[in-house]
Amino acid sequence: MSKPVETQEWFRVAEAFEASGLTQQEFSQHRGLRLSTLQSWVCRRRVSVRPRTC
Repeated sequence: MSKPVETQEWFRVAEAFEASGLTQQEFSQHRGLRLSTLQSWVCRRRVSVRPRTC
């Protein structure tokens, strides 16, 4: 399980993605992230804010 600080950092990355207007693929390429990692954290954040959205 992720440490709370890591979770908060990834939630900030997910928020940055959602505010960016880019596709997940574009955003992950710009940030040097694996697409699947970004997708996972975007989903986790959405579920924590609005259950059942992934």
